[in-house]
Amino acid sequence: MLLAVPTASATPPKQITIPNTALAGATMYTVPAGRKFIGYFTTSSQNQPTQINGVNIYPFYGAGTSVVQPGALAEWTLVAGTVVSEVTSGQTTIVGVEYDA
Repeated sequence: MLLAVPTASATPPKQITIPNTALAGATMYTVPAGRKFIGYFTTSSQNQPTQINGVNIYPFYGAGTSVVQPGALAEWTLVAGTVVSEVTSGQTTIVGVEYDA
């Protein structure tokens, strides 16, 4: 795979780390226009989903607990305009990097 050489006008990558909002239904993160997000979601309970564009997903769980529970930690790539929300209060944590699309 060939990687594109960044130009002087490219926006540098941005670290995204968003702890839970403790607000059920709150929008946590929206991928800005012209950017993409590559990263991970965790939740403190296997029964508490996160929403991506209104669709429930059940990410790796263990955030906020003293022992990380077994599960598959998946890397997610989200495109511009994608919205990540909490379904219940205080469950989701987001960690990743935002890049030019």
